[in-house]
Amino acid sequence: MGNCCFFGHKQIRKSIDKILKETIRELISEKDIDTFYVGNNGAFDHHVSAILEELKNEIPNIKYNIVLAYLNTPRASYNDNTIYPEGLESVPKRFAVYKRNLWMLKQCDYVVAYIEHPFGNAEKFVDIALTKGKAVINIADKINE
Repeated sequence: MGNCCFFGHKQIRKSIDKILKETIRELISEKDIDTFYVGNNGAFDHHVSAILEELKNEIPNIKYNIVLAYLNTPRASYNDNTIYPEGLESVPKRFAVYKRNLWMLKQCDYVVAYIEHPFGNAEKFVDIALTKGKAVINIADKINE
């Protein structure tokens, strides 16, 4: 059993859903991934969360966690899948997303990314993932094929 996290741009094209769902299904069936971690700070995160919720209904043995960077935020949807990593409460707010993303990356074997342009936090975390030897799948590459 393995773990996967997600990093992507805040703005996305709607056309990612099909390839995103196929990629997650492949990770479950071919790589034995059963636990997923996703943030809640942009459109990519929200698409991932919705797809994981759909797949959870079809494949009950998978788990997914929406990992918060801040507590008491209006966009945070608190439910059984919401977690807040220990130690983030003492991190200044401007560093909270960065620290949360490092925490998610530490938990994971695989990273699914949506990187279309070479700037932004998503690309930084993909670079960190690659230096740590994590397997990275950039679905933007599959969309552009």
